[in-house]
Amino acid sequence: MKKLKSLLLLTAIIGLFISNANAQSLFFKSVDEFMGNYVSGGFVDYQRIDKDRSALNRLVKLIADFDLDELRSSDEQIAFWINTYNVLVIKSVIDNYPINSPLDVNGFFKSIKHPAAGHMLTLDEIEHEKLFGVERDPRFHFAVVCAAISCPQIISQAYQPSNVSE
Repeated sequence: MKKLKSLLLLTAIIGLFISNANAQSLFFKSVDEFMGNYVSGGFVDYQRIDKDRSALNRLVKLIADFDLDELRSSDEQIAFWINTYNVLVIKSVIDNYPINSPLDVNGFFKSIKHPAAGHMLTLDEIEHEKLFGVERDPRFHFAVVCAAISCPQIISQAYQPSNVSE
């Protein structure tokens, strides 16, 4: 009986670990697929996303429901928050599409709240508290993209924990 209880507990723990790894893997895979489909040459195809928002909406739901306990390392946290920021900037542009600049939307960075990992956060809070709160790395300025022509170009893939430092 004792062995059975131990086996059931071990199975539950392994199941939780696999479930968490799968959720994290699904997030990074989904961001990678989205960026690959809608980003080219450093530019987002907002017009195409606007015609069919389903992929973006699924990704935003993954971000909203993401369990931060799944992120064990700082590289996992950094990759999650960079991807989250970039996707939510795209979502904000689409929510106000068509616009010439994010600055055309009152509160784009400082007031509009987004569901992210069980919290309601502005883009500024994600950048300054969540991302720079993990690590103060000036390279982040080249990874988080604010949808303005003066911003760095967005890459057509997800930032992955395994290569986020590169």
